[in-house]
Amino acid sequence: MSFIIESEDIGLRNIEMNDAERIYNILNDPTSLEWMNEYKPKSMDEVKEMIDKYHKRTVLGKGYLLGIELKKENKLIGMIAIDIASVINLNAKFTNIIIDKRYRRKGYGTEAEKLALNYCFNELNLHSIHMWIVEENIASIKAARKAGFKEVGKLFKETYRHGTYHNLILFQALNPNHNETT
Repeated sequence: MSFIIESEDIGLRNIEMNDAERIYNILNDPTSLEWMNEYKPKSMDEVKEMIDKYHKRTVLGKGYLLGIELKKENKLIGMIAIDIASVINLNAKFTNIIIDKRYRRKGYGTEAEKLALNYCFNELNLHSIHMWIVEENIASIKAARKAGFKEVGKLFKETYRHGTYHNLILFQALNPNHNETT
């Protein structure tokens, strides 16, 4: 498999249409859906549409859907979506960082975020990456902080889950290679 960036344990690669069934299973696991912004299950057709949409966005330089592959098992264990918010301001947002429940709490999410940041800063020359995390999603908050994101804001009672509204925390990482005038 050809990785766009890799570490000792995992590699990030473009998700292909033949990954649809694996992505479908990861996305539709109830534990994956618990704190996602769009928390309804996806049909196989919706997963294929998402992959196709990101293929088109990748060609235009507007987005990337990257698979997180565990190298020692040669297995797709998750995904991370990168949406370019502004080509003028050189910023993007990470969305849908999801790891198969059997591979959570092993550091792979943090490692994937670090690799994705490295790719965004060093290959795409982006200045700023941000993401929103539901305040109760402690594991994702810890992973974001370990990867180098800083908490920079909060939206109160912004997303509805489990019969009540929840706060969203805004995290941001800045390219350490950029200065005020880059």
